[in-house]
Amino acid sequence: RALGQCDFDYECPPQGSDVENNPLETFPNPRNTNGFIHCSHGIAYCKDCAATYPGTPALVWDDTKKQCERSVACDLLATSKWSACSKLCDGGTRQRTTTCSHLGSPITCNKCTNGKDVEIEACNTWSCPKCRRQVDIGLLLDSSGSIKEWDVVANAAAEFTEVMQNQDVSIQIGVVIFASDSAVVKSLNEPVTVDEIRTLKRTDGGTATSIGLNTMGQQIFNTANGDRPSAQNVVVVFTDGASDSATQTISAAQKLKNSGIEIYSVGVENANLRELEQMSSDAGHVFYTNNIRDLTEALYGALKAICPD
Repeated sequence: RALGQCDFDYECPPQGSDVENNPLETFPNPRNTNGFIHCSHGIAYCKDCAATYPGTPALVWDDTKKQCERSVACDLLATSKWSACSKLCDGGTRQRTTTCSHLGSPITCNKCTNGKDVEIEACNTWSCPKCRRQVDIGLLLDSSGSIKEWDVVANAAAEFTEVMQNQDVSIQIGVVIFASDSAVVKSLNEPVTVDEIRTLKRTDGGTATSIGLNTMGQQIFNTANGDRPSAQNVVVVFTDGASDSATQTISAAQKLKNSGIEIYSVGVENANLRELEQMSSDAGHVFYTNNIRDLTEALYGALKAICPD
């Protein structure tokens, strides 16, 4: 049925009436007795037009045109933050949601000419680097209370893992999380999946970075747990860089560096850059973002440094 065939003149019952409060109440279409309309919060909907656009909600009555319209001009109430990009490199997508209103009442933004329920755009379109050497990587994830959005950190670490697991050379990944204490999630010789990292639960507490670094040296880079003499050892630290003791952190990091382990720091939101530089192998091993939702961009910098093309 063409759009113009379901137009009608109909005023919704007064707001607050029994009929108006029941959004499922339907009425015959005055212009077409085979179709129905219903009212919800003062807005008339064309039930007989919905089939014109399969998969979409009922159309909205446009009081100016006196007909059912697929879209009307709405007020945009709020837009969420962009989600994390779905991929670290080689092109992913991110999305955000929008809420709308029409004539003072909430409405699905997909019915509006000036809004969508979900906006999707491309992100991280740069190419993934290719590793040309074997690497044993220890991911050290700060899950302390000062990290505001743990899910973003876990997702970024998962994307990093996915890229590394798709290399032509052998890459092993061990995972340690830390707060007031540390815990080994996966040793180098234990298989780890992207979903396991993405769904890691935070431990919360203080920021004992030194304990996490010591755990890396003692339990991750250990031949009994999979460390390979033929592979380069690398630690990637995700942190806000404000440890409970900078002195202990720098000392623990120096022990790792003295044993030939490269340390990269990926700092987020208000990180202590001086501490990150002292903890890392050098200033070129520090990658930072002031917006935690841009963490993947900083992490990509670390990835390129570990695996230069």
